[in-house]
Amino acid sequence: MACIGLIGKETRQLEVVAHAGMNAEDLKALYASLNTKVAYQQQAGHNTFLNGNGVLHIDIGHVKDPTVRTKHTPRVDYHPSIVLPFLVRGQTRAVLFLYRPATRLFDVPELKLLNQIATSISFAMEFAEQESERRLAHDARRRNERRFHKLIEHSGGVISLLNAQGIVESTSELVARILGYSIEEYVGLGSEVLVHPDDLPKVREVIDKISAQPDLSHTFEIRARHRNGHSIWMEVTLTNRLHDPDVGAIVSNSRDITRRKKAEEALRVFHTLNVEEVHHEQS
Repeated sequence: MACIGLIGKETRQLEVVAHAGMNAEDLKALYASLNTKVAYQQQAGHNTFLNGNGVLHIDIGHVKDPTVRTKHTPRVDYHPSIVLPFLVRGQTRAVLFLYRPATRLFDVPELKLLNQIATSISFAMEFAEQESERRLAHDARRRNERRFHKLIEHSGGVISLLNAQGIVESTSELVARILGYSIEEYVGLGSEVLVHPDDLPKVREVIDKISAQPDLSHTFEIRARHRNGHSIWMEVTLTNRLHDPDVGAIVSNSRDITRRKKAEEALRVFHTLNVEEVHHEQS
C-alpha cells in the first residue's frame, strides 16, 4: 500500500495526490497522523518528513497515548512503514508513503534502493522546477524586449545603451535614419567620434555627474556628427541605469532638434535685423 503527497509551499500541509491499496478511512488516518503533531513511538514523523531528514521508519500503529490513537488513527494495521521525502532546493516538496500489512520491517537493500529512487525523483523535480523558472524568465525577457522595441519605434529618437566611458553598447534602428550609421557601425563608437569637438567637455561632464548617482538623469543639447561629416543638433537625455542588473548601462535618448535650432536662429537673426532697422530709422 502506498500514497504520494504534495506539501504546500505556504501551508506546509500534506495533500495526497495519488494512492494505491488505501481506502477513505486509511487516508483519513494518514492525514490525522501527519498533519497533527502526534508523537510516534520513536520520533515525530510530522516534523521529520517536513524537514526532509532522509528515509525513516514510522509505525503509525503504535501511538503511546491510547486516547490519541483512538482519535487520530481509527484504522492502523499497516505497521511497517517508510516515508521518502522528495527534496527540492533543500525543502520537502512531496513525500512517498509505503506500508506493509505485516510485521517485517524493510531490509537494508530495500532502504538503499528506495533512497536512491527518492534522490533521483528529487533531482528530476528540482530540474523541472529550474527549467520552468528559466522558461518563465525567458518569456518575461522576451516580453520586455518586445515592449522596449515598441517604445523605441514610437519614441522618435535614438535609444542607445552606453557603458560608463560613454561607449555605445547597443542602439535602435533610428540611428540609420538620423545619423547615417548602421547599428553595426554605431556600436563600439565613443563620444570622440560621435560628438562635435566643442561639445565633448559638456558630454564628459554629464557622464561623470550621472555615473555617481543611480537613476540620475540629465537633459542637454549637443551637436552630433553625422556619418557624412556634417553636424546635427540633438537633445540628449542620459539616465544612469548602471546599477540595474536588467540594464547595466547609461540609457541615452537622443532626438533631432536641428529644425528647431534653425528656426530659433532664424528668429534671432530676424529680431536682430529688426532692432538694427529701428535704430537706423531713429538715427
